[in-house]
Amino acid sequence: MDDDYFQNDIEQKYVFPRFQVEAILSWMESFCLADLNFPTNLVSSLYYDTPSFSFYREKSNSFYLKTKVRLRWYGKLQSPLTDSPVNCLLEVKKKVGKIRQKKRIPLKILASKLSTCQFSDEEIATVPLQIADLIPIPAVFLIPMLIVRYNRYRFVDPHSGSRINIDMDISCPQVNPLYFPPGRSLNPLDVGVLEVKGKQMELPDILLPISKYLRKDNFSKYASCCEHLSNPLGIRR
Repeated sequence: MDDDYFQNDIEQKYVFPRFQVEAILSWMESFCLADLNFPTNLVSSLYYDTPSFSFYREKSNSFYLKTKVRLRWYGKLQSPLTDSPVNCLLEVKKKVGKIRQKKRIPLKILASKLSTCQFSDEEIATVPLQIADLIPIPAVFLIPMLIVRYNRYRFVDPHSGSRINIDMDISCPQVNPLYFPPGRSLNPLDVGVLEVKGKQMELPDILLPISKYLRKDNFSKYASCCEHLSNPLGIRR
């Protein structure tokens, strides 16, 4: 994607119980088109926030304007103990109501820094400075907080052209020990997420037969992980 390209579309989110994923995937595989380039991926995202968790509070307080800053990479790290570079995307995501804007900037980060995230590493810590002009607060205040990881399945609705993602096994394998209790990680959440990205405001017709499994929700993986990490029932040591 071009560095200067800002993507604008409508994003809808629906959650469903983890145990329904097989039925939902079966429907998607039968009636939607698998993404030609990346039908499925392991997705890892390192989220940045202020020391007072401003972005998390935007979400938890349901502010109309929301911002996310994250460093994302795909797939398993092939050589995590070497100095091989990994293709990453620095993303700024803004939402005004249901309208989504997202800009991506490609970066390369060493696998050794991503495999066991060095939250205090200067390169990791200063990544947001590259998008300082795109966020509402000084980028120097942003701190790497935690990593969210999940499996993503990508489809295209052949009728509306909407892109549909199914995200499963959402977990938080690493946290910044200065802002969360050290040594904690999060079991996979008990829900999956179905995202629809396109130009329409409602669920595409092709998904109506499985709508009984779906609940519309302004779900945030980052916010949900923050909330569960403060709940001992969601933590494993």
